[in-house]
Amino acid sequence: MDTTDFNFTHEVQVGYAAVECWKTPINITFTPYNAKKYTNVVGYLRFENCITSLDDLKNFAMAVTLRVTIHQQTLLLGSLDKRNISNYQDLRNLTAIWFENYQNPAPYFADILSFTNTFLEVGEVIFKNMSWENLPEFFERKFPNLQTLDIPHNKFTVPPVFPWTEQMLTLPENFSRTGYFKDQYLKAFYLDIPPNIYKRYLNLNFNQIQDLRTDQWQQSNECEARRNVCLKKTLQGVQNNALVVKDCRLRKLYELHHLMPKGELELWYRGNAITSLMDRGYLAFVAILDLRENKLNHIDPNAVGRFLHIKDLRLDSNLLDSLPKEVMKIEWVHLTLQNNPYKCDCTTLCMKEWIIKNKYSIYDWEDIKCNNKDNGGLEFVFVPDEEFVCDNSESQFDSIRNVVISSVSTAITMDALIVHSGMLTDWVMQNIVDVLKGRDYNFRICDMARDFVIGFSFQENLTQIVRHSKRMLLLVSEDWKTGDEKLKVTWNIAQEKIKESKSNYVIIISHGIKPQQIKDKTLFIDSGNRLFVEKVLYSMPIKTDNKHGQWRRKPNAKTFIQREFSIKEDHVDDNRIHVFISYSDQDLHFVTKKLAPELERRGYRLCLPDRDFIPGASKEENILKAIDVSLRTVFVLSGPLIKDEWSLFTFRSACEKSLRKKTKHLIVIVRDDGDLNTIDEEVKHYLKTYVSLHVEDRWFWSKLLNRLPPTDQKCRSGFTSPLSLSQCTASDAVTIEMMEVLLRSEKRVVTRF
Repeated sequence: MDTTDFNFTHEVQVGYAAVECWKTPINITFTPYNAKKYTNVVGYLRFENCITSLDDLKNFAMAVTLRVTIHQQTLLLGSLDKRNISNYQDLRNLTAIWFENYQNPAPYFADILSFTNTFLEVGEVIFKNMSWENLPEFFERKFPNLQTLDIPHNKFTVPPVFPWTEQMLTLPENFSRTGYFKDQYLKAFYLDIPPNIYKRYLNLNFNQIQDLRTDQWQQSNECEARRNVCLKKTLQGVQNNALVVKDCRLRKLYELHHLMPKGELELWYRGNAITSLMDRGYLAFVAILDLRENKLNHIDPNAVGRFLHIKDLRLDSNLLDSLPKEVMKIEWVHLTLQNNPYKCDCTTLCMKEWIIKNKYSIYDWEDIKCNNKDNGGLEFVFVPDEEFVCDNSESQFDSIRNVVISSVSTAITMDALIVHSGMLTDWVMQNIVDVLKGRDYNFRICDMARDFVIGFSFQENLTQIVRHSKRMLLLVSEDWKTGDEKLKVTWNIAQEKIKESKSNYVIIISHGIKPQQIKDKTLFIDSGNRLFVEKVLYSMPIKTDNKHGQWRRKPNAKTFIQREFSIKEDHVDDNRIHVFISYSDQDLHFVTKKLAPELERRGYRLCLPDRDFIPGASKEENILKAIDVSLRTVFVLSGPLIKDEWSLFTFRSACEKSLRKKTKHLIVIVRDDGDLNTIDEEVKHYLKTYVSLHVEDRWFWSKLLNRLPPTDQKCRSGFTSPLSLSQCTASDAVTIEMMEVLLRSEKRVVTRF
């Protein structure tokens, strides 16, 4: 590239050169520039998938004032000509360096940048994929005023000490950051940062950091990294106001952190699995709290009471059915609430009045919807006041849940909850459950493989059983170590119980783990120890008989979860069906010859697509109608099914009903695990989060029947379509039944999906 072709005016302007070499890298060179330098032109030079050298950068800097150089997947060849160091003086004006390594070994920048002792004006650097385990020694000396350190895709195991200066740095000549560099940063929700100053930012994405407890930026119990550490940065405004921003979006977290850095906080928890906003001391210093797209179903009023300086709260896309009154006492600057299954009843009428009064601060007030007994998706503020009524039975149920629950739960407490990997089920049943439940001990035991209720998430099951159990037996095995998500959830929930009860709640059992792999053997009971049973019994709670001298009947784990989440048992009327079964062609024999006959023998009214879908209606209409009139949808999952668009539509519609109606409407039966990589992300997330039912499960029928609504054991006659029965009179049903019999005598197209 000939630099003599440059033709600039004498006004201050930007000279931007972008060279993108597609398919095959091309060697890009710049000829030496010997004319008068355009000092009024600020140069931005960007390469992508090219080959260049330090001398070519020098030649470009001879023509303009080079401020930013960007090398994305570009080979930087050659070395510094130390005999002519003065030739590189034009590169000393750099303010930003972006280098994405594309060669092995990586360039040695200590040598490349040795033409000057310091870059006083460099405020931003990005060094990606350099295989660095530590920052090079020259870094702090070479970039004394550095504000942004971006070092992703390296091999850091400990965060570097950064920043090393508190001095704020502005861009020269009052220029703003480039779009390329500006897009690298996470913008604070409300802090207005002038575009001509650098942000204080540290990015350690995709490194090898596992523990942040000793990190000076954070205190203990912080984000454990899967891809990296949680992004951290401080933003320093014009008035030197410090703000700490913690970015833990999409980290699979189940609760808020217990500790935070000191200072004003901006917390980003979007896209996790947090179920409860619990009281944390640092909430008094929070300015922004983003909890969008979680599974939030509870807000602790004490947590809201700590909001002294909050300006922005984002609660949309959660599972909230109401808000505590404490939320309505705060003068909000910005609040989002939509996409939650709020109730339209007597308990939320005050919420409607509050939304109308504060619509200028509630950003999405027109999109907030609620559900009553008959309708869902009603626009909250437009529902007439007279329709905010409570059903007496529901009010009574809520009062029982809120007032009597403590005495009820005390009366039906489990002696022990056993949590383990699925591969240990047989061993656990034989060596622990049978022993503890035996005639000699008669403990009341809840085993996760046998007793967890399908259709509820693993976390929901675990939370309620932990609340109503005296001990947890946690088995750690080779296939279920600390990296497993369920094990992490279990440990976090157990720790909460330990803190509340101040007791030795968890009994940790190691199974098949070599002794040398365990650091503190006093915390574990080895399953191979000859006194294993005696040690477990010694750790179990002391038993006391009831007044009749007999043990009470073991309570059903399902009752705990239903009571805690305000889920009532379904009662079937004449116009409802029990179960709609969705399945693929390859599951037709299993459903029609095994599953359906057994359920109908037990008195369940079923809807099967091949048998009961109404001819002439669209698939979409049939599916939505079946889900609407059914108390449960059983989704039979096997290989081909996961790729079918109508199956995914059925799955999403059933999930939506579960959220909208606050019931666990969907039950997933797994026949073939298939390839998880081909499963739709929503289905994959469900299988990882919720308890599903495998056809090979030894308790298949007991688990399935436990999740189905009660039946009066009166089987319906004939093949009358339940979809038709739900929308016609008894006399019409006879006509429809005859019509379907006639249709079955002719060859017709069968709707399968």
